[in-house]
Amino acid sequence: MKQCFSLGQDVSSNYSDFLSFRDNMSDSNSLDLFVLVNLIDFQSTKVILLQHGLLDRNRLCWKVNDIKISTKVAIPVHGLVPLGISQKIPGAFEFISKDTLNARYPSKGILEHGPKHERNIRAKSLAQNIAQALKKIVTESSDKPETSIDSEIPHSWERHGDLILFPDKSFKNDFWNKEYIWEAICDLFKAKRLARRAEILNNDFRSPQVTLLFGQDPWVNHIDNGITYSWDITKCMFSRGNITEKLRVASFDCRGETVVDLFAGIGYFSLPFLVHAKCDFLHACEWNPDSISALEVNLKINSVPSNKYKIHFGDNRIVCPQNIADRVNLGLIPSSEISYEIACKALRSNHGGILHIHGNVKSNDRDEWPIVPSFITRKKNAKNKSWDKWAVLTAEKIATCLPSAGFEHYHLQILDVLKIKSYAPKVDHLVLDLKVCLPSR
Repeated sequence: MKQCFSLGQDVSSNYSDFLSFRDNMSDSNSLDLFVLVNLIDFQSTKVILLQHGLLDRNRLCWKVNDIKISTKVAIPVHGLVPLGISQKIPGAFEFISKDTLNARYPSKGILEHGPKHERNIRAKSLAQNIAQALKKIVTESSDKPETSIDSEIPHSWERHGDLILFPDKSFKNDFWNKEYIWEAICDLFKAKRLARRAEILNNDFRSPQVTLLFGQDPWVNHIDNGITYSWDITKCMFSRGNITEKLRVASFDCRGETVVDLFAGIGYFSLPFLVHAKCDFLHACEWNPDSISALEVNLKINSVPSNKYKIHFGDNRIVCPQNIADRVNLGLIPSSEISYEIACKALRSNHGGILHIHGNVKSNDRDEWPIVPSFITRKKNAKNKSWDKWAVLTAEKIATCLPSAGFEHYHLQILDVLKIKSYAPKVDHLVLDLKVCLPSR
């Protein structure tokens, strides 16, 4: 059984012991490592681990009752947390292996599923209770529908402040379209407004199709990692699934950098670059006037000084400034290839920089590991062959754009290939961090 090494406040004074413990944890059992924190510090610690890609989402958090102290949570991590990051964790904490966790808390009555699992259970219970209440509204109505409408009762939804957004098959029958029924549904959800979404339009703006069912004001607010986003839900898109990438961008140190966001939207990534990553200046390119309106609102309500950014309205291939950026974000799916050339031209040709390239990638079991050209190096391999193939092919396409952007001698480095979210069966939304390097002088 491995020892449990306590770090907490005095980690710096025990640095040699910390290194020894790290070396001892280097075998396969380190895959079952946890950080044990006080319950009060759970959420803030989880955000820190998530920002640095250290949270192991494939394992559960465990809430344990420490008789001597208080309730604690064991958070699963990918290996030992580096010292610099562990010092950001609030309060006292310790690294602990699965064996030690089970030995210290042997009673299965003490160990229970972590907060994420408990939230899932509560969400399912809430959905069941609301479904029953909605069925009761139908059965007790004096003008019941002629056919069953149980299939229109939603089992999932999104909350944006006081507005509830339902899936596209919800509440389609005319039976629901009565003010007293909408008011009853609002009471069930403790909301004031109701809306229903449909598939995103396949147009240049990727416009949402959202219908307000009850209420007049389509503008909603949502807070992610301390940033407030406001937008017209009937005209602009917002993806909750991008939160991991927004947290990652927020963890960047962009001080002294100029950033170009080629598909700024309402500020999904522009705001984390400005508010948390602290870039010196950001150029936001966007051609949807409704998104521009929301972006202007969001920059203001998040107190971003007007001398820290410039909005370029129009096609980024035309309006994007050139030879100016240290970092370019290409946050368009299913592919941002239409703007690879302007992304290269946006980089400073005498310095190079980093491209964050988004794309939807289909996994294929028949894919082989790609042959990597000599001008491409990898700091880290992708997790599977399909991701790696996409990363290398994308780097090769970028290479064809660099000469016209003023890059004569260069090499490309694949820094990372990360999954942002699952988009469809066997299709993942990925981001490639690609660095354009110039030869050392």
